[in-house]
Amino acid sequence: MPLALILLVVVFSLFVGFVISLHPIMEIVTLRRTPDSMEGIIPSEGLVKVTGKADRDSLLRSPVTQAECVYWEVEVDEWQSRGKGSSWVQVYQDRSQGDFSVRGPVGGIQVHPSERGDLFLINHFAGENTTFKDNLTPEIYSSLKKLGVGLENMRVRERIIARDDVILVLGVIRYLQGTKTISTGRNFPFIISHLPEGKLIGKLLGIIFWRLIVAIIFGGGITVLIFLTLFPS
Repeated sequence: MPLALILLVVVFSLFVGFVISLHPIMEIVTLRRTPDSMEGIIPSEGLVKVTGKADRDSLLRSPVTQAECVYWEVEVDEWQSRGKGSSWVQVYQDRSQGDFSVRGPVGGIQVHPSERGDLFLINHFAGENTTFKDNLTPEIYSSLKKLGVGLENMRVRERIIARDDVILVLGVIRYLQGTKTISTGRNFPFIISHLPEGKLIGKLLGIIFWRLIVAIIFGGGITVLIFLTLFPS
């Protein structure tokens, strides 16, 4: 196979890897460039990163475990067979509505969650298949039935932010109904995370690594196809 063709496939694979990894790369760059505003004065505009304790005037109840929290997220996946393969397919996803606040040494600020944001929260409840069914309490079983979630070939994950949980929030300052709030901004990442910055960046690097692996495998497949086309047995 001509060397030039091999190099072309390699460059194309790296380009694909870069494109599918662009979002986490931008999140890492933004995290590193944005100072933590809870260590000083929160700016009146632009990007902001805060780390502090979560709070809310009226606590919510999470839909699966009925735990008190300031924010929750629920995801349900179903194990589905498609052709010769099987995989987990998301069949339900929901997040709580309404603002909460983050308190730090120099004060607090409102956070306006968005469906466009990326959450890196710790699982409060997780279960699947037989183990899932065996560990269900009557209360959780009732909650899942209300959500319309079956018990066969299902994987359920509930994540919550409890009052006083230490979280990191990255976003853009906006004024909603006159209140300074961290929310989404056009072309800027929005992150809510239980992980501190160092571990969060490590997780994002892991995501980038696996996406690059996928791109390399994709490129390798193309190379093999080209080889078989040019040099049939």
